[in-house]
Amino acid sequence: MSPRANILILGLHPNISAGVLELLRASGFDGDSVTTAEAAGKIAVTTHFDLLLMGGAIPFAEQDLALENMRRSLPDIQLRRNSPFDGKGPVDYVIEALGELV
Repeated sequence: MSPRANILILGLHPNISAGVLELLRASGFDGDSVTTAEAAGKIAVTTHFDLLLMGGAIPFAEQDLALENMRRSLPDIQLRRNSPFDGKGPVDYVIEALGELV
């Protein structure tokens, strides 16, 4: 069975990103993670992603650069910025961002 969507996580902390990926995979999604905007742009050249999910610790300038880098290869990629204060989890963010795609 193919995944519901492929998610790229941009997060400063690889151990947190790994935990988020585990939660997403348990819900039928797949994905990968990177720690810089530059790495996000590079991986988007070779891999399709439906959503860029950004961690709350990523500075806004880095978030904007990551989205710009990714949209060069994936112009239709969706974006969701994580907020640790809204009470939602990663799966909520994905479903909210992708809607009927998932």
